[in-house]
Amino acid sequence: MKKILDCSWEIYSKNQINFECVNYSISQIFSYIILILSFTLKIPQITSILKEKSVSGISIGSAYLDFLNVYFLFMYSFNKNLNAKVWGEYLCIGLQNLLIVLLYWYFEKKDVKNTVCEIRSKFYTRLCGVFFSVLVFSIGMLTDFYPNWVWVSFALTNIPTVLFSRLFQIITLIKTKNPGSLSPSTFTMRYLKNFMQAFYLYIQVGDNILIFNQIYNGCLSLLVYVLIIYYTRKSKQEKNLKKD
Repeated sequence: MKKILDCSWEIYSKNQINFECVNYSISQIFSYIILILSFTLKIPQITSILKEKSVSGISIGSAYLDFLNVYFLFMYSFNKNLNAKVWGEYLCIGLQNLLIVLLYWYFEKKDVKNTVCEIRSKFYTRLCGVFFSVLVFSIGMLTDFYPNWVWVSFALTNIPTVLFSRLFQIITLIKTKNPGSLSPSTFTMRYLKNFMQAFYLYIQVGDNILIFNQIYNGCLSLLVYVLIIYYTRKSKQEKNLKKD
């Protein structure tokens, strides 16, 4: 914060712009916005699911890959001893992604042939599987059990996982032609956060893997957002035509 104030004073007093200082100040401001967005990114989606008591329009494949993607990036950035703002963002989003997966399991359409006991057993089995996987990777991360190339591999898996995550969601949208309980606000915050994070990483961290990840993720999230808006408007138009 002191450097931001010093930069502002330098521009005001000397009437001269130091672009290095300006870029740093912008990246710092972005970092605080990113932090706020990280805590609230999935809240509109979670609220939408709880309000509708439905997961229609949501691709579970996309939700799984979102969770894995963010979790791998969290482990990579934490292992590389990057700024807490970087790995803290991934941790916050990862926990929200996990909650969406749990809500999907809870609200998904149940097979009428299954008993309540079987449904609960399936839910708790999945839950145990998730926590066991997280525990195994976390122990490896905290004890330096895995070599460096493993962590880099985790970060690189983001490229296919993000692609398939968004593809699953895009395919679901095109097939159903209905966003259902998908929240456009979540995808708006997501692509804005991605682009701001890319700028922050470029100025203050310089990790090319993470920078590419943010730009790539942001472009795909923007595409999903456009599809949500398109099918929402199309659905409203069709309803209005039926009324007429």
